[in-house]
Amino acid sequence: MSDTLSTFGYAFQTKILTALLLDKEFIEQINDVLNVDYFDSDSNKWIAETQLKYFEKYRTTMTLTALKTEVRKITSEMEKVQVIGAIKDVIKNLKATDLGYVKDETVTFCKNQEMKNAILQSVDLLKSGEYGAIQNLFTEAMKKGEIKSVGHEYKTQLEERYDEALRKCIITPWTVINELTDGGIGSGELGCIIGGPGTGKSWILANIGMNAIKQGKNVLHYTLELSEAYTGLRYDALLTGIPSQDLKYHKADVQKKVDSLDGQLTVKFFPTGTASVQTLYAHIKKHEMLNFKPDLIIVDYGDLLSTVAIRGQDSSYHTSGNIFQELRGMAGTFEVPVWTASQAQRGSAESEIVQGHQVADSYKKIMIADFIISFSRTVEDKVAGTGRLHIIKNRFGPDGLTYGTTINASNGHLTIHDATTVDGKRETDKAFKRDGMKRDYYRQKFNELEQSTPDKPDEAENNIVEK
Repeated sequence: MSDTLSTFGYAFQTKILTALLLDKEFIEQINDVLNVDYFDSDSNKWIAETQLKYFEKYRTTMTLTALKTEVRKITSEMEKVQVIGAIKDVIKNLKATDLGYVKDETVTFCKNQEMKNAILQSVDLLKSGEYGAIQNLFTEAMKKGEIKSVGHEYKTQLEERYDEALRKCIITPWTVINELTDGGIGSGELGCIIGGPGTGKSWILANIGMNAIKQGKNVLHYTLELSEAYTGLRYDALLTGIPSQDLKYHKADVQKKVDSLDGQLTVKFFPTGTASVQTLYAHIKKHEMLNFKPDLIIVDYGDLLSTVAIRGQDSSYHTSGNIFQELRGMAGTFEVPVWTASQAQRGSAESEIVQGHQVADSYKKIMIADFIISFSRTVEDKVAGTGRLHIIKNRFGPDGLTYGTTINASNGHLTIHDATTVDGKRETDKAFKRDGMKRDYYRQKFNELEQSTPDKPDEAENNIVEK
């Protein structure tokens, strides 16, 4: 077995340095067994040593700003140029999908080196009969390189509680939601939209996905109802503002806008009831092997996934809740935010505000999800393009709040109005005070009915006879 990392190659060694930059648990685990002399180049040795020293002093990973500052302190211009070149190679790996494998192999290599050193040192101890010392030697060697974190130590880790980077959030398109959630939904968290059929749940999910793509994030959108192509058209409409039905006349404009995006989108369709959360797991793993690591996962929508019913549990209540439990587990496993949607009960169709108790099938969904909003639109709302968004549950801030919204049904653009502003108050009032609109709507229906009704009874009788 080689005493250095040379057998792994240069690219592998640069990925180790990348992992040291990104993963605090990794550097915490390996700092006592990683010898900088294991690296081949002097530049990589310098980067590794600098990161390890930084961790020993500040107990966290080194930022690129701090690393660049240390580079400026190098007196030799030739060495500085070489180190800068090596750092560029390290930065190229920031989105590498095999860092987990690199970390596992590095830990194994370093632990084997410790064990090898313990065996070599024990030879002389064996000759002198110092068996207790040999036992201690192997015990210490086996301890090194193990995961050291047993949890959050309240007294000593105050700074970590206030580190904004701890909760890696994906912001939504709406300022009011970002403020309520302290930056959006974070890694390992589940957001859910509840509403009746045709209210616009899928449009809201697409709004969230498109905003993430604009931020340079990779989005994996699972659709269990709409086709892949139609879902893609919705993203086109959101991106361009062009009504869905007119997109085919503006393909060149759409392509230009799509090419300007920094993030990536993959839409995957599974027929209703044929995919489980485990199916999604397998598909995500496959994507990671193809160098596509999602930053955000959208499931449209959770109610249409399948799962294995547990014996003794009601299939409509427990099974539905179990799906949402599995979705939140998926968010934690892949360390990404997951957004999904769920149907409201049939009786909520004409509700001004959909409350938590009106969720269909299982209240367990409310218990599991981290952030839940409902979106309600009555018949009058669909005529006026208005609606109400209600915060049912919020682990990160206040809930129970309701906001007026406007939605453009042709291109999916949704605006959530902040009632603290003049324009927002006007639009919110419009969403809640719709008596005049209601009268106009029913007056129109009455006029249509009156026009289609014969003026004289005998005319009506003749019509019936003719029919």
